Amino acid sequence: MLENFFLAVASSVVTSLVFGGGIAGVIVWLSKTWLSERIKNQIKSEYDQKLETHKAELKRDSDILIERTRSKLSISAKENELKFARLQERRAEVIADVYAKIHKLYFLFGACILMFSRGDTAGNNSRLDAATAARSDLYQYYSIRIIFLPQKTAENLQKLDEEITVTLGKFARRVNNTEQWDDKTDQDWIEICNHMTGEIKNIKIELENEFRQLMGDNTLSNSDEDFS
Repeated sequence: MLENFFLAVASSVVTSLVFGGGIAGVIVWLSKTWLSERIKNQIKSEYDQKLETHKAELKRDSDILIERTRSKLSISAKENELKFARLQERRAEVIADVYAKIHKLYFLFGACILMFSRGDTAGNNSRLDAATAARSDLYQYYSIRIIFLPQKTAENLQKLDEEITVTLGKFARRVNNTEQWDDKTDQDWIEICNHMTGEIKNIKIELENEFRQLMGDNTLSNSDEDFS
């Protein structure tokens, strides 16, 4: 009997120790797990806050940089627009001046042809001098401003100046009777002069069209002047 009692007590003690130790282990494990998760969540929360703060700072700096760049580009664009507008104004001014000078040459040169073709020799020297002065005035003006003119017009002006210089020289020799002429020579001269006036007229039309385009008018000119 006594032996059975001791066995029961021993069994009870062992059972208590086993179950008591298991519960304690579970409690310890749960405590560690909870504490670990809490630390992780706290770290994550702090990290998320810092990340959002960093993102906000980056966006703010980026917005400031974009705004500064946009402002600089806007200022630069306005400056370029102003420079272009001034350049266009200058081009328009040069074209208008060249047009006025070539218009004057057109009629003075035409007057030489008209009087000559009618056999009116009175005043030839004065008409020749006026046409020569007009050619010289035109050349001196456009030759140092040629960059403002359309390339085709500039080339035509240079070609015209060479041809009209030769033609006026020929007219001068005819006026001064230093070159022998006959009826065929007279006819050749008139054809040459008609060609020259045609070239002058074409350049005038080119200038008119270029000026209109600068003013925003795309209407093409086809003027048909006559000095007869």
